[in-house]
Amino acid sequence: GILAYEYARRAYAGDASLTHVPMSLTLANTPSSVARVEAAAMTLMESCDGDHGLFQQRHTCKREPSPMLLAAAYAHAGTVWRGSGVIAGWEALPEDAAQLFDLPVLCLRGEDDFVTAEASDTWHALPRSKHVVVAGAAHHTLLDKPLTTLRHVRDFLSHHD
Repeated sequence: GILAYEYARRAYAGDASLTHVPMSLTLANTPSSVARVEAAAMTLMESCDGDHGLFQQRHTCKREPSPMLLAAAYAHAGTVWRGSGVIAGWEALPEDAAQLFDLPVLCLRGEDDFVTAEASDTWHALPRSKHVVVAGAAHHTLLDKPLTTLRHVRDFLSHHD
């Protein structure tokens, strides 16, 4: 999601090195601030009394058992919030979001996602954004609620692509 946002931002800013301007953008479970999503994840971890397994079940993927490949990926990743060191400090600025985008954007996240409403609040500055919270889903909405998630994406794309 962050990479897709940055690509679209650069395309709409007129970056001549980009050969394609997207017709729409889907930001699924995408924070608008790494600092805010890390803070949210730590708060949620504290509410789980530091139990990584409970955090995973509540806020990462609710499917039981966890899909084998997803469980294997997390087992080799280390901590609860992974990979943010590469993008530490990244934040979508509201003024960029409001001024640079004239494309439809679907912002989708799970009800119990560690990418909380506060961690993704900048996406509300996107003038043509549609926000969907998938009830009963955690971070991996497509695994937790596949039919609901696909319906939202399909409906959005049918109107915008």
